[in-house]
Amino acid sequence: MLAANFPSRILFGEGSIEFIATLKSKRAFCIVDTVFHRFNPQLFSELETIFRNQGTEYHVCFGQGQEPTLEYVQESAV
Repeated sequence: MLAANFPSRILFGEGSIEFIATLKSKRAFCIVDTVFHRFNPQLFSELETIFRNQGTEYHVCFGQGQEPTLEYVQESAV
């Protein structure tokens, strides 16, 4: 049997960083495209600052170059 617990929110797209700053999360798991990460270092610096200031435990996982499958997320989860 396979069981999956999904988070209450999945965030993506424009305005996501600003919205994350309003949350009071204990943990966050981010799946990121390597090319996007390479060309947007300021965005990830801002994201890390938000998580640090909120005391949020976080993990950044670099994606597989396509939309992640449930299996990929489960294998990558910490």
